[in-house]
Amino acid sequence: MGSVPALHYINTHKEEIYAHKRELCEYFYHSLIDIDEIGVLTPPDNRVGNITFTMKHQTISSMAQYLSNKNIAFRSGYHCAPMAHSYLGTTDQGGAIRLSLGYRNTKEEIDEVTKHIKRGLYEST
Repeated sequence: MGSVPALHYINTHKEEIYAHKRELCEYFYHSLIDIDEIGVLTPPDNRVGNITFTMKHQTISSMAQYLSNKNIAFRSGYHCAPMAHSYLGTTDQGGAIRLSLGYRNTKEEIDEVTKHIKRGLYEST
C-alpha cells in the first residue's frame, strides 16, 4: 500500500507546521489577552493550537450565537469537563469558547476573528 500523501507531508514538514501553529497561537493569545472584557483561560506558556476564553460580564451563549452568525467555527460550553469549569469559576457563564488554529490559518483570519469577538462583546448583549 504506499505512503499516504498527507501523512508523508506532515512527517516531512512537522517542524514547519508546529512552528507556524505556535506563532499563530502566540499571536491570537496576545490579540485577546489585552481585551478587558475577555478572560483568557489558555495558559501563557506551553500553548497548543487552541485558545479558550470566557467573557467577564456576559454568558457564553450570547457570544457563541454571535460568532456562529459570522460563520466562525468554534466550540462552546463545558467541553466535556464540567468539573474543570467549576474549578475555573466559569460555570455561571456557561463554560468557555475554544477556537482551534490550523496550519493553514493566517494572521489575517485571526485579526478578523478578534474583530468579531470585540464586536460581539457589545452587539450580542
